[in-house]
Amino acid sequence: MISQILVTRSSALTGAVLVSLVVAGPVRAQTSPASALTGYVSLQQESAMEGVLVSAKRAGSTITTTVISNAQGHYSFPRDRLEPGTYSLSIRAIGYELPARGPVQVEVGTQQTATLDLNLVKTKNLARQLSNGEWLQSFPGAEARKEALYRCVNCHTLERVANSLHDAPEMAQVVQRMSTWAQGSMPIHPQPQLGRSIGAPRPAEAALGQYISTINLSGGERSYPLKTDPRPTGKATRVIITEYDLPRPIAMPHDVQIDPRGTIWYSDFGSEIVGHLDPKTGKATEYPIPVMKPGAPAGSLDVRLDRDGMVWIGSMMQGSLVKFDPKTEKFQSWGAPDFLKRNEARIAMVMPEQTHLDGKVWIGAEDEYQVDIATTPERFAISMRAAGISVVNIANNHTFDAEERGFLDTLRALSLAGIGHVGGGMDLADARKPVIVERNSIKIGILGYTQFNNFGESVFAAEGRPGIVPMDPFLIKEDIRKLRPQVDYVMVAIHWATSRSAEVSPPNRAFAHELIDAGADVILGHHPPHPKGIEVYHGKVILYAPSNVLRGHNGPALDDGYLARFTLGPKAVEKIEVLPIIGKGQPQGHTGPYDSKLFQPALMQGANAQKLLEDLRNRSAALDTAMTIDGEKGVITVSQASK
Repeated sequence: MISQILVTRSSALTGAVLVSLVVAGPVRAQTSPASALTGYVSLQQESAMEGVLVSAKRAGSTITTTVISNAQGHYSFPRDRLEPGTYSLSIRAIGYELPARGPVQVEVGTQQTATLDLNLVKTKNLARQLSNGEWLQSFPGAEARKEALYRCVNCHTLERVANSLHDAPEMAQVVQRMSTWAQGSMPIHPQPQLGRSIGAPRPAEAALGQYISTINLSGGERSYPLKTDPRPTGKATRVIITEYDLPRPIAMPHDVQIDPRGTIWYSDFGSEIVGHLDPKTGKATEYPIPVMKPGAPAGSLDVRLDRDGMVWIGSMMQGSLVKFDPKTEKFQSWGAPDFLKRNEARIAMVMPEQTHLDGKVWIGAEDEYQVDIATTPERFAISMRAAGISVVNIANNHTFDAEERGFLDTLRALSLAGIGHVGGGMDLADARKPVIVERNSIKIGILGYTQFNNFGESVFAAEGRPGIVPMDPFLIKEDIRKLRPQVDYVMVAIHWATSRSAEVSPPNRAFAHELIDAGADVILGHHPPHPKGIEVYHGKVILYAPSNVLRGHNGPALDDGYLARFTLGPKAVEKIEVLPIIGKGQPQGHTGPYDSKLFQPALMQGANAQKLLEDLRNRSAALDTAMTIDGEKGVITVSQASK
C-alpha cells in the first residue's frame, strides 16, 4: 500500500521547497535491479545506524529525493526515483554528520546499481542541528513561558534566539522591534505591519526579553542540556520524501492543493504570488497576484480549488479574496469590508467548493462571513472594477434609496471589488477620509461630499452613525488643508445643484472658487442632468456637471454628457480632453422596453458630437475658458485657457 502526503517547508538559508512524502511498503533488497543507489549507514567502528535520512540531488536538478536507513543501516533509492547522472548525497541524523564538509558525490548509471556506504562521525556542534521543536524541549521554564516563542518561528528559527548575546534590557528592545514585523517576514525579507512602530517595550515584551536572556548566550555558556528527538525506526523508515526547489529564495510556500491533472498549486506566505508545480519535472510557474492594498504586508495563506478548476486564495494582510483562472491567467479580487481603511483586515481561509451551487465563498478572517459573487451589488461592483473604475464618490441624493442596509451593502461591495470610495463611511470621521491614488509617480487625493439627499439629516454621517458627508464649507476646507501636504493634486467631488438649466448659478461658481482658493486643484461636480461648461480658474479646473453618463436614463428631457480626460503635469493640470457620451433619455411617449444602449456609455460621433461640443465650448466661454474642437473631442489647454 502506498499513500502520499504533501507539505511545505521554507528556510531563509536554503530557499524554499515543496515536500512530497510517500509512505511505501518494505524496501527491496540491496541486490534488486529496481534500486538505482544503495548502501549502508554506520558509525565509525560501531554498528549500523537506523533512521538516518539520506538525500540525493542530481547536478542541475531542482528535485531532492530522501530515503531512510532501516534497522540494518541499509538505504535504497528506487530506480524510478533517480535518473542517471552525478548526485550529491547529504544526511540528517541528529548528533552525527559526514566526516567531510559538504555532500559526497556518486555516479548513478542507467542499469547497474550504484553503491555507496556512509560512515558517520559525532558532530562537534549539536546546537546547529536542532529543530525548533527540539529547542523548545531544551529550553528551561514553564510551557506558558515558552508559548510566547511560538510566534518567533513565523519568521526565523529558534537557533537565532538561543545563540543571541543580548541581555534582558537589550532583548526587550529586540522583542518590541520584532513585534512590528508581519507574519510573512524572514530575515532577508522583513515586512512591516501597518499600524505598528518601533518604540519602548511594553511589560509583556520586557518579560519575554528577560526570559530569553536566561536561555541565550548572554551569560556565557549554555546553562541547560540540549534535548533531541529520536531517529525514525521500524515502519517510520519506509518513506520516500521528495523536495522541490522553488524559483525564488524568499519563497514561503504555505498551503498546497493538487488538481485533477496532478499539478500542485501553492500559496506564498510572504509574497503576492500563486504558483503551480509539475511533480514529474519539478518545473514551477508563478503568477504575481495584483496588489490590492499598497503598503500592506504581502503574502497568502489558504489556496483552494473549486469544481471548475478555479484557484481561490486568501490573501492575508492584503485583506482580499483572490480568484485565479488557470486558462486565461486572469485574476479577480474582492476586498474584505473596509479593508483599505483597517490595518488589521485580513483573509486567511477560503471555502469555494460549493460556489457552483449558491455563488457564495465562505471566508475565515478576523470575522467569518461569506462573499456572494453571483448576485448584485457584488457583481456590478466587479464589473465597475473591470471597466477601470478605481474610486467613486458615494455622497449623493440616492445613496440611501435602499436605506442603511443598502448603504452598508454598497460599502462592502465596493471594498470586495477593490474600489476605493469617498463621501461616506461608518461614521463621520471614516466618511471624511480621502482616497489617495498614485499614477506615474503623481499622487492624487480625492474627497467627496453632497449638498443634499432625499432623506433628511438622519443619513448624514455623525459620530457613531454611518452615512454620507454634507457639503459643509468648514469640513471641506479642513479636509483640503489636511490632505494638501500629502499629495500632488487634491480633487474634490461634490454632488450639488448648479441650477436645472445649462448655466452655472453665481452662488455655485463663487463656492467653487472658494474651494480652489482653499487648496483644491480640481472640482468634480455632478448631479444636474445637463452638461455644463468647464472653467479654468487660476490654473485649476472646475467641472460643474458632465451630466449622468453612467446611468440608464428614463426621461426624454435628459441630455447627453461627457467624460473628461486629464493630462496631469508634475505641478499642474496641463490639458483636459472632453469626450462626448451618449446619454439621451427615451423618446417622448415611448412605452416599450428600455433601449439597452442607454445603459452602455458610448462615444458620440458625427453631427451629434459636434453639436454637444459646440454647446460646451459656448458654455465654457461664458465661464472665461477657451475650448477648441479637435475632431470629435474638445480640448482645453490650461495655460492658454486661464490667461
